[in-house]
This record gives sequence, C-alpha cells and structure tokens, in this order.
Amino acid sequence: MVSSGTVNSDASSLSNYLSSYKSELSGLDGSWKGTSHDSIISKADAFVGEYTAIVSQMNSFASACDAYEKYKALKDQISQTEANRASASDDQKQSYDSALSDMRSELSRYKAQIESYLSEASSPTLTATASNAGSSGSSGKSGKSGSGGGSGSNQGIIDSIMEEVGNEISDYPGVGFHDGQWCADYVSYTLQKNGYDIEWSSLAGDGDGCIMQSIRDKGGVVHLDQGASYRGSSYTESDEYDLDYSPQAGDVVVFDFDHDGVNDHTGFVIKDNGDGTVSTIEGNTTSDSSGSCVNTQVRDRSDIYGYATPVKNGD
Repeated sequence: MVSSGTVNSDASSLSNYLSSYKSELSGLDGSWKGTSHDSIISKADAFVGEYTAIVSQMNSFASACDAYEKYKALKDQISQTEANRASASDDQKQSYDSALSDMRSELSRYKAQIESYLSEASSPTLTATASNAGSSGSSGKSGKSGSGGGSGSNQGIIDSIMEEVGNEISDYPGVGFHDGQWCADYVSYTLQKNGYDIEWSSLAGDGDGCIMQSIRDKGGVVHLDQGASYRGSSYTESDEYDLDYSPQAGDVVVFDFDHDGVNDHTGFVIKDNGDGTVSTIEGNTTSDSSGSCVNTQVRDRSDIYGYATPVKNGD
C-alpha cells in the first residue's frame, strides 16, 4: 500500500538527483556550451516545476491511502461491535449503541477526509501552476480583481478542518458562536485559527460587516458568481463578476439560496467540481442542510453569490 512516507522518501531522492544533475551541467567548462546547455538547464527547471506539482498530488493521494487504512480498520471494528451487540443483553445494548454511534461519526469523518484528499490529488490547478512556473502576471478575468494576490489555493484551511465534520456548536465552548446562526462565526474562527488577520465578521449585507468585505479589506480577492445576478446590473457589470473563475480550495463562499439579494449562508470551498457545482465544508449545516453541525455539501453555482480568497499578511 502506498503511503505518505514512501512518497516523501521517493520525492526526496529524485529531488536530490535533479539538483546534482543540474550542478554537474552548470559546472562544465567550455564556450561550446552555448544554447544547447541553456536549453537543457531550462528544461530541467521546467521539469522540476512539473515534478513539484506531481509530488504535491502524490502526497494528497498517499494521505488518502493513509486515511483509507484507518477507515477500513474502523469498519472492521464496527462489524465486530455489531456482532457483539447482537448477542448482548438488553442492558448492555445501550452501551453498544452509544459506542457504535461514535464510531459511525468517526467513519464519516474519515470518508470526508478521503474525498478531500482525492479531490486535491486530481486538482487541475496543480498542473496549471507547474506549467506556468517562472511566469509573471496573469491573463483573463480571474486575475484582475483586488490587491495582494489571493489567486492561489488555501488548501491548508481545508486540511485543518476536515476532521471537524460532525462537530456541533457545543464543541467550540467559549469561542463566541451565535446560537442558531453560526456559519459566519465558524468561517471567521477558522480563518483566525489558521493565522489570517480577519475581523470577526457577520454574514449580512455587502458592506463593512460582510465576511467577503472583511477579506477584501485585508487584501483578499473577491469573485462574484451566478447568484450575484439577482442583485442587479451594478453587480453583473462590476469587475468582480467573474463566471470564468474556478473557485479554489479554502475560498470563502457566500450563498443566496432564495435569490432575493440577501446573503443566506457561508462556508469554505473544497473544490470546483467542473459541472456547475462546488463541494464545500460549512458550519451550521447537516447532510440534509437543516443546520446544527459542521458538514460537507455539494452546492449549485446558481445559488452562490460569490467567493473571497483570503491572504495572510506578507503573502
């Protein structure tokens, strides 16, 4: 079974070989080197860029394999516990039921982890990043908004919260989440926990109190999606209205489910599925979208007002 350890070991070996290879070529004497030498070095640099992207994807896949091993072991444990419960007394069954509930919740978390790692392993953005290594600037609508960059993936945000799937508001004592409406609280808390200088923001409105505005104020980039069309021409004619933008892991997403021009909900992007939907992880939601815990969802872009890509100071 492949593991993150074997991937990292192989990656280190190949990286050292390439560095040695380039050093030997660059150390060759003779004016004859000329354009042929320069071409080889350039190709080596390009390969390193592609290789770095591939290794990142391989690490994500290996992490999925690691999580899958834990998933399989837990499934076996659940099967054994179910068998034990079947032969237990009525008094003992309550204890088994409680243990099985906890194990099934943990199993759901492992499944969400695996799906997140696999989506990162197949992400087209990694190859695109590698093929553009060394270039400056950007083209198209996705590069024109805001200041301070913010066009890359914030995968670290997603990695830090996938294990929180199933958490309820009671799992965050003293944090200051608002009872009933804590989706924006969860976004603010997660950003601050990951080192982003973001004010504790509300969901409502498009002004200073909105989570998207808070991210924009700190140098982040905002991209409005299909849901912005329900707010009038001033939104669809703005530079931030960007239907070509492919949301990145860690982008904050804001929803307008009933298309009335009012923000309804918020969370984080896991990945753009490329079929008009976006996979997300959100606070104050459940598998049936009724609220109450942290969970993953698949959302239609027609219900999405927009995205905000947060940046850390100095990025």
